[in-house]
Amino acid sequence: MDVTNSFMGLEASLANDQKKRKKKKILTIYLPIGLGIAAIIILVIILCVVLPSKEDEGNENKNTDIPSDIETDIYSDIETDEREDKDDYAYKNVIKTKYIINEPNKKFKILNIPVDNLKINIYINNKKVDELFGNKTEIIVNNTIDNSIDLKFNESLTNLSNLFKDIINLEEIDITGLNINDVLDMEKLFSGCTSLKYANLSYLEASKLDNMKSMFEGCTNLELIDMQNFNTKNVKNMNSMFKDCQKLKKININYFDLSKASDTVRMFAKCSLLTEVTLKSNDEEELLEMKSMFNGCTLLEKIDLELFNKKRIKTFDFAFNNCYSLKSIDLSKFDTKEITSIYSTFSNCTTLNSLDITVLDFSNTEDFSYAFRNCTSIKSLDLSNFNTTKATGMTGTFFSCSSLTSIELNRFPISITSLNELFSRCSSLENISIKVERVQSVDNMFKGCANLKDLDLSEFNGNNIIFHRDFFPQEVTNCTVVYNSSLFQKVNINILIPNEGIIFEDINENKKIF
Repeated sequence: MDVTNSFMGLEASLANDQKKRKKKKILTIYLPIGLGIAAIIILVIILCVVLPSKEDEGNENKNTDIPSDIETDIYSDIETDEREDKDDYAYKNVIKTKYIINEPNKKFKILNIPVDNLKINIYINNKKVDELFGNKTEIIVNNTIDNSIDLKFNESLTNLSNLFKDIINLEEIDITGLNINDVLDMEKLFSGCTSLKYANLSYLEASKLDNMKSMFEGCTNLELIDMQNFNTKNVKNMNSMFKDCQKLKKININYFDLSKASDTVRMFAKCSLLTEVTLKSNDEEELLEMKSMFNGCTLLEKIDLELFNKKRIKTFDFAFNNCYSLKSIDLSKFDTKEITSIYSTFSNCTTLNSLDITVLDFSNTEDFSYAFRNCTSIKSLDLSNFNTTKATGMTGTFFSCSSLTSIELNRFPISITSLNELFSRCSSLENISIKVERVQSVDNMFKGCANLKDLDLSEFNGNNIIFHRDFFPQEVTNCTVVYNSSLFQKVNINILIPNEGIIFEDINENKKIF
């Protein structure tokens, strides 16, 4: 019994010792491991969440170290420089730019980068600055927070053509700090900058500049250009300079000096909100091409030519076409003896109520087609100097001049293939006299002349007429037609004018009534 009790006590003691050893092992081995794992998890949380947020909060006041070999590409956009120290030499030849990193269509901000450690490549219009200007530029970094840099030109520039062409996000530009004394070419300088609203080019000395072709062409949102004291006296080419500037309301310039200009074709074409332009010229020697110069200037009311001395004009086609608001123009300022065409020159000038064309020389003009089409407000035209001896085209010359009441076109002979629609839709015309030596087609010549009362065809040779559809208005029944029967032997006058009630007076015979 005692032995059994002793054995059982020994067994209980061993079990108790085994429990103590297991508990000790847990405390000395597993607990530290668990605590270590927990500590690692907490550390990871601190590193990943807490510290970055705190770092971001203080980021505005801390600089980040950048290795010196980092290279950054910068694509430039432009903004106005309102610098107070513009007289400082360092900024006399500067364009201020906004930069875009890596992607030309996406803007980035760089905060707190020590720019001295950066190798910067600046691109304008996808070309490196050093490719455009060689070593003539240096970079002046002002403030990386607002993404601004200046390009300083160390040497004189001669060519700025295409520089900012098609930078579609460019909204404002100020190049008043730029020295352009030696610049010869500004062709397409801002062409296609469809977001550009304001451009400041005031007080720039451009004494050598001779090419401004398409300079602002396609700047469809451009509203104002400041060109005060911008000198254009030596510029030869202004072709399409402001073409398609559809929102341009004002060009702040004293005048456009066209003294040396030879090409102003489409210069203001489709500037549909422009209301006034002042032109100047001191040189009579240069031939000026004016084709479509003001075409589509629908709100243009005045072209000031007070300072415009007589200028030799070479082309005049569409010059004032679709100038719906133009009320008058002094044509005595234009020498037109070398013009060969006035095709649609005044077409659709619906508000033009008076026009003195006696001051113009048409002795070499060949194409008169649609010259006064839809000039619906003109009541009379003195055509005594309207020389048509070299005319090859007169289709629709007076088409839809609905306020004209009388036309005398019998001083100069007309020898031509077609007089189609010559007076068509001239609904107020009452008296017409015309001298024609030869013509083949007279379709719709007087169609729509519903108020015609006297038609003098006594010097109209109709013997060569082949086409005569709707020659005379069907609605006219009370009209006197004077003609020479010897000039209508091959084509009877009654075939051309079959209307009842017409009084025919043959200058070779007695009066006849049909």
